[in-house]
Amino acid sequence: MLTPRTLDIMAAYSIDEQRHLYHKTKLLKQAYEKNNSQTLDLFKIPNKQTGIYEVFLEDSTRTKESFRNAIEFHGVEGKIFDTSSSSFNKHESYADTFNMLTGYDNQIFVVRSKLEGVCTWLDRNAKAYATRHGLPYTPLFINAGDGKHEHPTQEFLDQFSFLEQNNWDTSSIHIALIGDLLYGRTIHSKVE
Repeated sequence: MLTPRTLDIMAAYSIDEQRHLYHKTKLLKQAYEKNNSQTLDLFKIPNKQTGIYEVFLEDSTRTKESFRNAIEFHGVEGKIFDTSSSSFNKHESYADTFNMLTGYDNQIFVVRSKLEGVCTWLDRNAKAYATRHGLPYTPLFINAGDGKHEHPTQEFLDQFSFLEQNNWDTSSIHIALIGDLLYGRTIHSKVE
């Protein structure tokens, strides 16, 4: 069982937790392929009041749409942060912006940014804010790519695909890392 927490880097989840996640994802995929709504419902966020905010401070199509589809699957309230009309343009701090959004019952933030380590920092800052203000929840952050640092959600997808192609044999997987090794954030997650 995974405990709810921020996913900022691959190392946030142990190998056993990752295996658990891949096993559950395999079951979810099978239920989806069979259109088994009873099993699919077991995977959905039970609290439909859960607020999920997509905060993409850097352009993306695949990642943004993947999370948008996930929010729709769960049937929870999804919101999109529009940087073009935000106070970010007036240099409002990350802390002020995310603390304000947290105060409006947003519990999960999907963040894509050029700023490396932003989810780790936001996690610490937002926990302190939630405690100070007596919020009944602690906001969680999902790193959807941060600069040239990491992209753990993409790596989870890659690893699931490797295992699926390898017939779920975990005795050995051999991969070659090619391309932009310095700036490729998914590669940095893969190395981890």
